[in-house]
Amino acid sequence: LVKAKNWKFFSSVMPDDLTEEKLERYRRAWAQPRATTAMINWYRSIFKGLKSTKTSSKVHVPTLIVWGQQDPHLSYEMAGLSLDYCEDGRLVTFEDATHWVLHDKADEVSREMIQHFITKE
Repeated sequence: LVKAKNWKFFSSVMPDDLTEEKLERYRRAWAQPRATTAMINWYRSIFKGLKSTKTSSKVHVPTLIVWGQQDPHLSYEMAGLSLDYCEDGRLVTFEDATHWVLHDKADEVSREMIQHFITKE
């Protein structure tokens, strides 16, 4: 179903300002073997985790979380809750970014990621 009409389902949730050229790059990526299954399984795991009886699920590796405060799909409050699962985590938020924070703030996110990897060697 997600492949129907040239990936219309996935395309419909992408940022409105994506050029057709960039959208085509996404379509090629989605068409890679097992890519669709991996993406869907990521969302499935969210619901699987809700049924978990584990009392602790800490992430033990240094973690950088970037979050757009204008995300229409995920509540901003989830950012801090996510950070609580990190033993060594840092949260960077962007007031005017959306769910597509890397698209909205490419340069800023790239700088944060570079700094994260430099300081966590």
